[in-house]
Amino acid sequence: MNPHTNQIIHLDHDPIERMRQLASGFQELPQELQRAARIKLAGRPEATVSRTSGGQLCNWARKQRKMANRKRMAEASRRRNRK
Repeated sequence: MNPHTNQIIHLDHDPIERMRQLASGFQELPQELQRAARIKLAGRPEATVSRTSGGQLCNWARKQRKMANRKRMAEASRRRNRK
């Protein structure tokens, strides 16, 4: 799932293709969310999760975005404080 676009895809089993997908912003879901992802995909290769649904996948993506923003702010703060 890409937490920034809330797009969910079925990752390929081919290691090279899998690495390409992960490098393009997709992250593997934790084991406890695998069932929710399978239900959302329903046999399709990709789907989009609503940002306002309040479901498990939506909340996980929100937490990932929040952690990325905090990391970005901390890096910027360290950069400013070095001077």
